Amino acid sequence: MSFDFGTHRRLNCSSMDISFSLSWIFLGLFLVAMIYTMIVIREEKASYKDNARAKDFGPYVFPVPSWWSCTTETESLLVFERTDTRYDWKAQIFWLTESLPSLSIEERFIEILKQKHLEFDEINSVIHEPESFKQHPLVQSGRWDICRVEGTATLSQVERVYYDAFLIRDLVLDKYLYCESKSSVLNGLVEGPYFEEMMSLVELSSSAEKIDESVSP
Repeated sequence: MSFDFGTHRRLNCSSMDISFSLSWIFLGLFLVAMIYTMIVIREEKASYKDNARAKDFGPYVFPVPSWWSCTTETESLLVFERTDTRYDWKAQIFWLTESLPSLSIEERFIEILKQKHLEFDEINSVIHEPESFKQHPLVQSGRWDICRVEGTATLSQVERVYYDAFLIRDLVLDKYLYCESKSSVLNGLVEGPYFEEMMSLVELSSSAEKIDESVSP
């Protein structure tokens, strides 16, 4: 039986052409998906403030993006997810149970992150100290101290995540408020900007004075 090297070369070339074409098709589909995502983000960002839903939590009002679904709501916990997509993303806002310890807010934050088994990347992470939030209205009023960390991290030495968290010390209620956004690394760029914007726009609710009075000695 003879072997036709010419035919063999033609078959190899055909296979390579098909693989090359498929690679370009997949790349094209990926770019189209990325462009579509950017358009959606731009449109959502443009309409965020106009369509935000006010969500009361304790003495605060959070301006929540209209496309977030509140999947859990109690007096001590709010959970937001996107039920209209398959985004691997979740945001939580909750009170920590203990009163203010002797630790500084930075030390307490480090403790919490260790308890959550989060190891942040040195290059792609940013730590915002309390001095970074001097312009926040609730900091200027003397009500809040804030620490924040954001960036890529490894969770429990296995899962790669994009994590953004605020630790807030309410000096009036003598309590800690913890706000976190956790997603896959790619999805962190989708909802992360809205989480950050929401936190910058938090205000006191109309019932804040009544709540403050209920905890006064």
